Amino acid sequence: MEYQQHDEQAYNIHLFKTDKFKTITVMITFKRKILKEEITKRSFINQLLLLSSKNFPSERLLCKEMERLYGPIIGANERRVGNYAITTFYIQMIDEQYTEPGMNEKSLNFFKEILFNPDVSGGAFNKKVFNIVKRDIRARLRSVKDNLRSYSTIRMLEHLDKDSPLSYRRGYLEDLEHINEKNLYEYYKSMLNSDLVDVFVMGNIDFHDMRKSVNEMIPINTIKKHKKSLFIDHKTANKHINKASEEIEGLSQSKLVIGCKIVGLNDFERKYVLPIYSDILGGPSYSKLFQSVREKNSLAYYIYSNYRRGDNLLIVSSGINKESYDLAVKLIKEQFDNMSKGIIDDDELNRAKEDIISIIKSVEDKPLRLISDLASQTIFDLDDTEKRKKEILNVTIEDVKSISKKIKIDTIYLLHGGDAVERDNN
Repeated sequence: MEYQQHDEQAYNIHLFKTDKFKTITVMITFKRKILKEEITKRSFINQLLLLSSKNFPSERLLCKEMERLYGPIIGANERRVGNYAITTFYIQMIDEQYTEPGMNEKSLNFFKEILFNPDVSGGAFNKKVFNIVKRDIRARLRSVKDNLRSYSTIRMLEHLDKDSPLSYRRGYLEDLEHINEKNLYEYYKSMLNSDLVDVFVMGNIDFHDMRKSVNEMIPINTIKKHKKSLFIDHKTANKHINKASEEIEGLSQSKLVIGCKIVGLNDFERKYVLPIYSDILGGPSYSKLFQSVREKNSLAYYIYSNYRRGDNLLIVSSGINKESYDLAVKLIKEQFDNMSKGIIDDDELNRAKEDIISIIKSVEDKPLRLISDLASQTIFDLDDTEKRKKEILNVTIEDVKSISKKIKIDTIYLLHGGDAVERDNN
């Protein structure tokens, strides 16, 4: 894959030339330092823009135009990565080589229409579409406890550090009620003027022509430079473990979530050793936590670990019976101790390497996953996929043992049903 990067001052263009796919995929990311009071607005924006535009003021008209353009896939998402909020819009369109001449330009113009020509009058978004999105967001925020596995992680993070961005939710009802068509449009304009913008294009493209097309598509000319570090730095871990619990009446399968702060990683450890560590500790069925807590002692319905690179966090999640809490925590701590002592055999290490390499390979055959991975390379300063596959093989048991000393249990949180009869909630 050939690559060119262009600094257009107001935004960056990343062009990837490959003949592997019959599609051209364009992804645009808007990034800024996250503020708690802005989260709900950003979530609002990425939904609202996809429902109407000035020239296509209804979802029906948008869909009709998409049919005329051979059905491009258009979507958006909002996420927090460390200290930053990142809003992403993308379009995957069939290359005009396989449809008809001029379709690439028409599809890009349609994408431009959606993102940069919203349905606005009198300095405010269309009220009807605005209210549709507001009802949808309100319902989503009110249903946060419907997925108790996710809710328990949210609550653990709020106990771990309630003032840090790592504890921020995807939106807040109290903020939603203060959002209207006018102040949301003002915020949208501030995104265009203040956010760091990156444009990623992947397909069988001509570098010169595509750069020209992107410059014609992006009406942004404000130069921005943000200095805030992406990564949340914990500096030091707490000396004492913070323990918290919460009761939801009738819940039978308790949710045990353990948050671990990671302090002082170097680049190699963050990029390569941490994924291996997490896989050996709490990855597939042959991982240490699965074998100890679930297989040998039958204490967990599920148990796994995952890491959040931008937050410098490792999280262990498990579904248990409340009465198994003490023993489950004891066994989990034992496996952390085993990792720090280097009680890891070559088979565990090699399986973890195979898992990570398999995950890297899995993105290479799907355009949207691949371009998302390419965007992540920019966000996290990651190496390309070929180098990652090679560097993973260089991780040793001693590397994993060494990183263990930098991973400290900070918060243990239990969501349970009290003494009532339980019900099984995912």
